Amino acid sequence: RQEKYRRVNKKLFSCDEESDPEPSKGGRVPRQQPDVPVSGATLLCLAKADTSLYQKAKRTLTAERDVTIVGRQKEIELIGSFLRRHLEAGSSASMYISGAPGTGKTACLSRVLEAVKATHKFECLFVNCMSLKTSASIYEKILSGLGVPVKGSGHLDAIRARIGDKGRPVVIVLDEVDQLDSKNQAVLYSLFELPQLKGSRAVLFGIANALDLTDRTLPHLQACGSRPDLLHFAPYSKNEIAAILADRLRDCEAVVHPQAVEFCARKIAACTGDVRKALDACRRAVELVERSSRAQQLLVPRPQHGYNPGSPKKPPSLRAVDVAQMARVLAEVLGSRATGGRDLHATLPLQQKLLLCALVATLKKRKQRDVGLGGLQEAYGRICRKQQCATDQMDCQSLCTLLESRGLIRVKRHREQRLCKVALQIDEQEVVYVLQDKALLAACLDDAS
Repeated sequence: RQEKYRRVNKKLFSCDEESDPEPSKGGRVPRQQPDVPVSGATLLCLAKADTSLYQKAKRTLTAERDVTIVGRQKEIELIGSFLRRHLEAGSSASMYISGAPGTGKTACLSRVLEAVKATHKFECLFVNCMSLKTSASIYEKILSGLGVPVKGSGHLDAIRARIGDKGRPVVIVLDEVDQLDSKNQAVLYSLFELPQLKGSRAVLFGIANALDLTDRTLPHLQACGSRPDLLHFAPYSKNEIAAILADRLRDCEAVVHPQAVEFCARKIAACTGDVRKALDACRRAVELVERSSRAQQLLVPRPQHGYNPGSPKKPPSLRAVDVAQMARVLAEVLGSRATGGRDLHATLPLQQKLLLCALVATLKKRKQRDVGLGGLQEAYGRICRKQQCATDQMDCQSLCTLLESRGLIRVKRHREQRLCKVALQIDEQEVVYVLQDKALLAACLDDAS
């Protein structure tokens, strides 16, 4: 046993065979003085793992705007050419930008505005309509942003007068514009009609999730010549998400294994295409590994023996996020899409629940993976009549858009509306969890049989 202790001590603390102390006559190994290293020895000490690279990775994985936009070049060019064309011509126009959450709509538009400001002079106003208490308060917000005193009533007339003067052109961005719902959609109509006023120099951008908001909610815009240009942001593909993650992690690649990045991109693209969820999943996975690393203590050479704990190089003890850890985090992140709790159940209206039921029932009856929108409308209509819930054709189309934005279904577009294909993005058990009502789903399945 003493000889074994001697060999271990020799292996850890000495690189010189001759410098190892000989055992005493009594067989005991004399204790080596810690402050007097033997010639050629490398002294070790306990140290905490270096987590600076994890912290750097977490900072780069935040969904902030001040980062390089990877991809979306086509959309950026379309927005840029649209804006420059009207600014240079002194004309007015409007554009409606649609797309599911996390597809880069606001980020791309913000980047275009920053670039165009360097070459063109205009006033810019950005309003997030989610922050407004009422739809009508948008008028006061616009006037305040343009530096026009807000006095009494007549706010809309004041806006019209401001954009009709001979000053600088005005660019108005309305994010989450679908929140400006009002009686007869008077507020939305008044805003999208601003570019059509005589002498107007306003360029209006509206941003929302719904693909058909202007056609469904504002059908009279086309009749009066106020229909905006339309631009749709499709969900990110697997390759696009992987490229975005790789760009964010380019200075700390060692933190996340490439296979884990690929796995994350594939799962997110299959579910929602929301790059913010991919960034969130990677950040959580890094936090998971960082906590585990902080709990460990390592034997490392002392600084005077050549080890620099602050070195930017990857220390041999750095643990990277692997596929198993990424899968565990994705189960939580994507759980918020369907199985993530009761918040979704609480905010999912009855009509959307019924459409989900109609889709499940139709797919089971036909034993198919997707169904045409026309067939889904018929099944949805039958279920609504059974449940005594009024509906119409346009209602079904808008519900599909809303459910797609939540990542619950996928709609494959077609020139002819009825031939669009609709498929579930979640399995039937997740549908039951979302509904929190097995009886409702069972009744709908019976109605469809």
